[in-house]
Amino acid sequence: MTTKSYLYQLRNIDRRIQDKLRESYEWREIAMNKSHPISDVNVQSTPKQDVMAEAASMAVDYEQEASQIAVKMTELKHTIIHQIDSIDDELTYNILKEHFVQQMGIGTMADKYFVTYNAMKYRIEKAISVFEKKYGNQW
Repeated sequence: MTTKSYLYQLRNIDRRIQDKLRESYEWREIAMNKSHPISDVNVQSTPKQDVMAEAASMAVDYEQEASQIAVKMTELKHTIIHQIDSIDDELTYNILKEHFVQQMGIGTMADKYFVTYNAMKYRIEKAISVFEKKYGNQW
């Protein structure tokens, strides 16, 4: 894994957690809507699998998976943020924090720092390089 991809994980952590929680919610909704009214029951038909129980089981599985991913991703997020927070150079710290944690776009950052878009890209790459020199052996 490159340093850049390591840092860019911050942009996806919250979305991945929300995706899993949304899947869990959808399975829970399916489970709640799969009950059959008594008038639909036909005694002579072959028994079908309990669709509601299966959907409820899937909902629980997704909730557990979402919970495990949330814990893992939250720990990773805190680790990366702590690493960024420990950068001594103020400009490097600000650039890393704004771009990766606050998810500020390159154009917005270029305007803030009164530089061109390409100059800001260069500054971000330089900040990533400083981060890599300090923490590159940890992933």
